[in-house]
Amino acid sequence: MKFFAYMLLTAAGFFAVSQAPGQDVNKQDGYRVVKKEIIGGEGSWDYLTIDPATQRLYIARETRVMIVDMNTFNVVREIPGTNGVHGVALVPEFNRLFTSNGRENKIGIYDLKTLEKIGEAQAGKKPDAIIYDPASRRVFALNNGGSTATVLDAKAGGVAGDIELGGAPEFAVADGKGHVYVNIEDKDEVVKIDSVKMTVLNHWPLDPGKTPT
Repeated sequence: MKFFAYMLLTAAGFFAVSQAPGQDVNKQDGYRVVKKEIIGGEGSWDYLTIDPATQRLYIARETRVMIVDMNTFNVVREIPGTNGVHGVALVPEFNRLFTSNGRENKIGIYDLKTLEKIGEAQAGKKPDAIIYDPASRRVFALNNGGSTATVLDAKAGGVAGDIELGGAPEFAVADGKGHVYVNIEDKDEVVKIDSVKMTVLNHWPLDPGKTPT
């Protein structure tokens, strides 16, 4: 089995693919670059989202979302009009795609197949990372300019509520069992959320680690 790591360098517009060690690679050498691509285009990079089913890579690029075919590395589509976009959340079971548009404090809602915009929702200040939690069937947008997570019903698209996190959230992961883990950038901690009850369960300090992103 091959595992791939994706790296982006903003200034150069550089895209690299690395392959994990295998029988054909000296294990002492670790990862090795097997292909390089220049994606190019304007705008800085932020979060990447991979859709394994379609083999597409979604790249947030300030004013648009760039969609790349991971087999050919061609740009196949773009989603325009995403002002200050930081991330993308994919919800195939409801045929939805969500974007966190940081400059507008909005969450864009799109048809995943056609990529047509079908709605938007109000977020907190500067929504940054955005993820889907399959256990609660909710989307979590992390408002890095404030201290909350805005929670949406993934099917209906409506706001289910906001969760106070006690600091500026940066990124999150869901464990598929009803928990979302968020690193709080300015408090040097990780917060554990009950994604169904929308409550904070734990605050875990990361000292001596600083500024988790």
